[in-house]
Amino acid sequence: MEANSSSTGHFAALIAFVVLVSFRYCRLMGNLIGAVCYHPFPIPAHPAITHRDCTVIMPIVDLDNPHLEQCIRSILSNRVYALILVTVGRSRRNRLYDVIRELRLEFPSTGIHVGAVPQANKRSQIAHAIPQLTTGITILADDRVFWHERFLTAALAPFTNEAIGGVFTNRRIRREATGFSWNSFWGFIESVYVSSLNYETRATNAIDGSVKVIEGQTALYRTEIIQAPEFVEAFQNECFFFGKYGPIAAGDDNFITRWLIQHDWHIAFQSTTNSCVEVPTRTASQFIDHCDRRGRNSWRSHATMLFCTPKAWKRFLWGAYAIHLSGLFNLSLFCDAALLTSFAFTWYATETPWMFAIPAAGIFLTKLIKPLPVLVQNPLDMFFIPGLIMFGYFHTLLELKTLFTFYDRRWGRYGVAGVEEGPDDEIGWLWGEGHEMRILLS
Repeated sequence: MEANSSSTGHFAALIAFVVLVSFRYCRLMGNLIGAVCYHPFPIPAHPAITHRDCTVIMPIVDLDNPHLEQCIRSILSNRVYALILVTVGRSRRNRLYDVIRELRLEFPSTGIHVGAVPQANKRSQIAHAIPQLTTGITILADDRVFWHERFLTAALAPFTNEAIGGVFTNRRIRREATGFSWNSFWGFIESVYVSSLNYETRATNAIDGSVKVIEGQTALYRTEIIQAPEFVEAFQNECFFFGKYGPIAAGDDNFITRWLIQHDWHIAFQSTTNSCVEVPTRTASQFIDHCDRRGRNSWRSHATMLFCTPKAWKRFLWGAYAIHLSGLFNLSLFCDAALLTSFAFTWYATETPWMFAIPAAGIFLTKLIKPLPVLVQNPLDMFFIPGLIMFGYFHTLLELKTLFTFYDRRWGRYGVAGVEEGPDDEIGWLWGEGHEMRILLS
C-alpha cells in the first residue's frame, strides 16, 4: 500500500514537473525559432514616405537633463519636417526656447515649436501637440534617446505596407561606466533588460505580428490614427478595473498598442543597425523605479489584453500565450522553485540524488540566453552573471509589490509634485517659422 502511494506521489510530481517545463520552455523554444526567422523590412529604393513626412512630439519635464540637447540634435540631424516640444508651465516653455534657440539656426529646414501644459502629464502633453500635426507620420520620442543619422531611412521602411499603423525599433543602452564598478554592473543589468526585449519582440513579431508593447522611447504612427477625435478622447480618459481607477497618466504606449490592435492595424518591429535607438544608462535607483512603473503597467496591460481585448486572442494566438499569459505567471523565483521542488519528489531524484543537478543546470543555462548578445560585445560581463540571476529573483519580489499596488496610475517623473507652474488654463505656443518666432496666446 505504501509502495503504491509512493509511486502515485512520484508520478504526480513528474506530471507537475512536465507541465511546468512545458508551459515555461515551449515559449523559450518558440521564441528562439521566431528570432531566427525574423527579417527586417527592406529599405525601398524610392520610398513614398520620407523624413519630410514626419513630425516628432517630445514631452519634456526635466530641463536640466544633461542629455536633452544631444537628444534633440540627433533627431534634428534626421531632417524631420517639425519637432514639437511640450513642457510644463509658461516659465519652462520660455526656458526651453532658450535651450533650442541655437538649434533653430543650425537646422533651419525643421520647424521647432515649443508648447506647454499647466500640469505634468505625459498623455496631456502629447494630446496638446496632436492638433498641430500636418504630416502623415507622427513620432513620439522621449527626451533621453539618441537616433542614428540615418534612423528614419530604416525606421520608415515598414510603412510601405499600408496595413501597418505603428512601428518601433530596436534599442541599445549607451554604457558610460566600464570595468567592475557598481555603475558598470547596473549598466550590464539594463543592457540585458533591453537586449531581451529586443529578442522577444523580434520573435513574437516574426511569428504572428504580435508585440508586448510599442515602446514609447521612440515610436512611429500614422497621424490619421492618433489625430482621430475618438482616439484623443479615449487616450486622455482611460480608466481601469471596471472604471474605478483613472484617468491613467501612465501606460500611454500600452494604450496605443491596444488601440491599434482593436482597430485592425498591424504593428512592425524594425531591427537594424541604423534603426537602433541608443538610450543612456540609468542609476540603480532610477532603473529599479523604472521596473516598478513598468511592472504596474504590465499587470494592467496583460489582464486587459487577455480579458478585455478578444482580438488579441484571435489575431495573435502565439502572442497571447508567449507575452500576456506567460507575463501573468512568469515569476522566475517561484517558477524555478516549483520546478526544482516538483523534480525533487520524482522517482529519479529520490532514487538517484545526483540527477537533481540536471534541472538545476538546465535552469542556469537557459538564463544565459538573454544576456548572450551583451556578453558577445563585452565578454568580461560574464563575471556579472551571478548578480544578474540574483537580480532576476529580486525582480520577482518587485513584481509582487507592483501587483498589490496596481492602482497607482502615476508615471514616474510625470507624476512628481512641484512640476506644476501656475493655474494657466491655456499656455501659448512658441512657433518656429524660419528664423522668426510668433507668440500665440502668451
